[in-house]
Formats: sequence, C-alpha cells, structure tokens
Amino acid sequence: MDIKKDFLKAKKEIKSNRKDQNYMTISWRYGTELVLRYDDGLKLLNCLEHAEEFTGAYEDRRITALGSDSVKTTLLPRIEYENHKIAALLNVKYSEITDHVNDVTLTESIKCRT
Repeated sequence: MDIKKDFLKAKKEIKSNRKDQNYMTISWRYGTELVLRYDDGLKLLNCLEHAEEFTGAYEDRRITALGSDSVKTTLLPRIEYENHKIAALLNVKYSEITDHVNDVTLTESIKCRT
C-alpha cells in the first residue's frame, strides 16, 4: 500500500462542500462526539440555550439545569476534518497519514486556522 499515493487520491475524492467551511465537534458525556459544520453547530448550541437534563438514579430522577460540563465544543478546521475522513476511507489511523500531508495541505490548514 502506497499511503502517499492513496492519500492524494482520497483527498481528491473527499472534499468538504465549502472550502471556507470549518467544523465543530460537540461532545456529550459518555464519549458521544458529534461533528457538524460550524454554522450548524452554532444552531444546535442555540437550541440548547434552555435545555435541562435528567439526573439521578431511575426512581429518583430529577430535572435540573444542564451542567456546564455536559456539553463541550471544539473547533475542527476543514483540512483536519478532510484528513480524518481520508484516514477512515483508507482504513488507517489518523497518525499514519499525517506524515503524508503535502505542503499544499499544510498551507490550507494554516489558512483555516487564521
């Protein structure tokens, strides 16, 4: 398997819809992590403005305010999103493709982060 060649081929196949679109991860407790376009992530967070949560055991459940540690967000630059998708497509670990990210991709990543 020529990872560099496969990486470049997969990169052509996997392009996010908008080159200027970054992504957001939204993590819930217990390891659930959503990946959304940034704008969609903001909409979801806006919907949670008045959200509450059930806490406690089955018979002693209570509705309480959503804890500040219940939802965590992280910016996911578009290029990093694409590289994760490529790793999944190639069925390799993300760390295995990072050595094969070419200068163009690195330049794109810097543009996304600024």
